[in-house]
Amino acid sequence: MAFDYGSIDLGLKNPFKPEGRITAFRGVLQLLAGIYLLFTAVKIVKTDAGAGWILVVFGIFVLSLGIRALGSGIYATLRYFVGRNHPTSLARNFNKSDATKSDQESDYVAYTAQVVEEMLVGRKNATFLEPQGWAHSHFPGFKKACLLEQKE
Repeated sequence: MAFDYGSIDLGLKNPFKPEGRITAFRGVLQLLAGIYLLFTAVKIVKTDAGAGWILVVFGIFVLSLGIRALGSGIYATLRYFVGRNHPTSLARNFNKSDATKSDQESDYVAYTAQVVEEMLVGRKNATFLEPQGWAHSHFPGFKKACLLEQKE
């Protein structure tokens, strides 16, 4: 694997970077808005103490939301999702050596053993469902057009 992909990285792009950058940018804007509210509150407290303290509380709230968004955005740009376990099987595994893992994964498998056998032996695609409904039964051309759209 190191020969194919290099020893430093796998050459995979981080899918969380764009969302993390947007969240970090939002955090910076909230942070700046919170700081602006706090500086405005200092001026207002001198003239109207009640409104000024309400603005201080609101400014601290916006400031804390900005810090949180900035931190989560930076974290999202630096993190990368890597699974720790082997992928779940398509169907339940009946090997004696995998009996405990098979029992744990039985709720998460996508197919039964019979469906997987039909897919492999009979070359069937169990994930594709034929279009149903009155339009597909009365207008065969409509059904053919829908099938062509799904292939493209």
